[in-house]
Amino acid sequence: MANQKKYFPNSHAFIVANNAYQQVSKLKTPINDATKLAEILENKHNFEQIHLLTDANKVQLEEFITQTMPNAVQQDDKVLFYFAGHGIAVDSDEDKEGEPKGYLVPTDADSNDESTFVAMDLLNEMLHQLPSRHLLLILDCCFSGSFEWSANKSRALRSRVPKKIYKERFDRYIKDPAWQAITSAAQDQLALDVLSKKPVGYRGDDNQDHSPFALSLFAGLDGAADVVPADDKDGIITASELYVYMRDWVEDQSIKQSEKSRQTPKFFPLAKHDKGEFIFFHPTHPLNLDPIPQRNPYKGLQSFNEEDQELFYGRDDVIEDLQKKAEDHFFIVVTGASGTGKSSVIKAGLLPILRDQGFNIFPVIRPGKNPMVSLQEILLEMQILASEEVITQDNLAQIAHKVTEKPTVILIDQYEELITQCKSEAEQTMFIDFIRLLLEDDRAVNVRVVITVRSDFEPQFENLGLEKYWHEARFTVPPFSQDDYREVIEKPAIQEVLFFEPADLVDEIINEVIQAPGGLPLLSFLLSQLYDKCYQKGRKLTQEAYNELGGVIGSLRTSADSIYNNLDDNHRTAMRHLMLRLVSVEGGELASRRVLMPELEYSKEDVNTWINHVVNQLLEARLLVKGRDSLGQIYIEPAHDALIRAWGTLWDWIKQFGEDNITLQRRLYEAVTELDE
Repeated sequence: MANQKKYFPNSHAFIVANNAYQQVSKLKTPINDATKLAEILENKHNFEQIHLLTDANKVQLEEFITQTMPNAVQQDDKVLFYFAGHGIAVDSDEDKEGEPKGYLVPTDADSNDESTFVAMDLLNEMLHQLPSRHLLLILDCCFSGSFEWSANKSRALRSRVPKKIYKERFDRYIKDPAWQAITSAAQDQLALDVLSKKPVGYRGDDNQDHSPFALSLFAGLDGAADVVPADDKDGIITASELYVYMRDWVEDQSIKQSEKSRQTPKFFPLAKHDKGEFIFFHPTHPLNLDPIPQRNPYKGLQSFNEEDQELFYGRDDVIEDLQKKAEDHFFIVVTGASGTGKSSVIKAGLLPILRDQGFNIFPVIRPGKNPMVSLQEILLEMQILASEEVITQDNLAQIAHKVTEKPTVILIDQYEELITQCKSEAEQTMFIDFIRLLLEDDRAVNVRVVITVRSDFEPQFENLGLEKYWHEARFTVPPFSQDDYREVIEKPAIQEVLFFEPADLVDEIINEVIQAPGGLPLLSFLLSQLYDKCYQKGRKLTQEAYNELGGVIGSLRTSADSIYNNLDDNHRTAMRHLMLRLVSVEGGELASRRVLMPELEYSKEDVNTWINHVVNQLLEARLLVKGRDSLGQIYIEPAHDALIRAWGTLWDWIKQFGEDNITLQRRLYEAVTELDE
C-alpha cells in the first residue's frame, strides 16, 4: 500500500449482500461481490473495520443498520456502506414529490407485502445520525437511484473533480465533510447481475462471478479510476473520479447488449455533504500532488491556448462534437457569434486531442494584413519551404501536396481578418486557393484545415472560392448554458482552492451573464479582475469586490474608464487616438484591429511618450495584448472584440469620429506606408 498516512481515526466498511432469497428470485453475484470488496478495502485501502453481513433477513438487516453501524462509528471516522441484492421502488401516495419510495429487499421478503421490505428512508436516517466526517454509500440493486429521493436531495451531483488536483485542494477534500452516494442504476432502471444477452434485470445462473457494477468498482479501486490528471496519476481516487469511471464502464458494457439494456449509475450528495470528497488512495502509485501554482486561473479577454487546457472548462460537449466531426471531415468551419469562445474551444479543446492522435499541429495562423506572408513564415518554420523558397501561384499546388504528406492540422484563427485587414484581392485569392488545394489533394485525408470565423462576417465569404465545401464544413459553437457558465466559474476555483463568498455569488454572476449576449469574455474579464482584487487577502472571491468592479456587465467598462479618468488631458487625448486606430469597420460591422507599433509613432516626441504610457496601462490591465507577427514586427490589439462592443466611452468616440473616418484613417496610413516603401 503506497500511502500509509492516517487521515481519519478509523475507516469502517459496512457491507451487506443477499443471494438466498426465499420468495423472490435468487441472485448469484452479491456475496461474491461483497467478499471481494471487503478483501480489496482491507488489503489495499487500509480499512481497519470490515463489517460483513450476508443473506440477511429483515430483522438482521434492520439491526445492522440501526445498531451495529451507529455503535461502531466514532467522531470524524470514515465510513463506506455497500449493499448488493434486490431493490425495489414502490409508488407512494405519501410522497409529496411524486417520486417512488425505494426499498432494500431482505432475504425473507414477500414481494406482495411492502411491510417486509426495509425502507431506504430508514437507511438514510441512520446514516445521517453517524458522526463520521466522510461517508460513501454504494448501492448495487435495482432501482437503487430511488435512494436519491430518500436523501431529500433532488439534485444530481455534477462532477466537481478538476482537471488537476493540487495538494491544497486535497487537504480541503480531507478536511471538509464528504457525504456522497453512488448507485448502480437510476430510480427507474434495473441493475444487471451479470453481463449476458438476457433481458434487463435478469439475475440467473450465468458464468460470471460478479455484477458489471461490481467489476467496475473493483477495477476503479485497483487504480483505474485515478483519472485526474488525464496524462498522469496523482495517487488519489476521489468519489467523483470513481463514479465517472464506473458510469462510463457500466453504461458501455450494458449498451453492448442493447440500447434497452442501458444501465446508468448515478451520483449525488447526501444532506450533510459540503466541499469534501470521499478519498481512496491508489494501492500502488505514490501520492503525487503539486502545490498550487501562483497564477490567475482566469484568462480575462485572452483566448485559451493548448497549454491552458487544464483551466479550460464548460465546453466538454462541444469538444466531443468537434472531435467527431474531425474524424471524417478534412475542413471544419467553426462559426459562432463573437464571445462564444470559438478560438478557445479549438486551441484548448480540439488541438490537444488531435495532437494525441498523432497529428502534426502547425502554429496558429492569423491572416492579418498580409495572409500570404503569414503563411510563408509558418511554412518556413515547419520546414515545408526551403529557406530561400517563396510561395507563388505556380508552386502553390506542389506546396499544398507537401503539407499533406503526413497527418497535419492547420488552424486559421479569426478568418474574418482576410477581409477586415487584408486589402489585396490577389493575396486573398491566393490564400483561399491554398486551402482549396489542400482539400483537393489526393492525400487530403491526412489534413485537417480548421478555421474560426465570426458568424456576422460569414455571409461575406459565400462567394470567395470555398463555397463548394463551406456548408458541409460548418460547425456552429452554441451559446453557453447556465450549467456551462457554472463550470467556467466554479471549476477553476475548485482546482485552485478558491471560494466564492457568499456561495450564492456564483448564482448572481450566472444570472447576470445570461442577460448579456456573447457574455463569455465579459464574464472571463470579471473573474480575472475579481481574482486580482481578492487573492492577496485570502482565497475568497467576495461579493464586496464583485460590486466594486461593477459586476459582469460593468467590470470591463469600469476598468477601462478607471484608466481613462486617472489620466491628464494630454494622455486622455492620446488614449482616444489610440483606441480609434484599434477599431476596424467592414461591411457595417465593428471589429478589433491589429496595429503595428510604427503606426503609433508621431513626429512629436511628447505625443509618443503619452501614447506609450497609455499602451502600457492598457497592457497591464489586460485590455490590450502585445505580440510579434510572422515578420517579427511588434503589434498591439484589443484583447477581444468585447472591448469594442462593451465599452460605452469608446462607442461615443466612434460616433463622434465617424465610422467612415475610421476606414479613411486606416487607408491613409496604408497609402503613406506604401508610398514610403
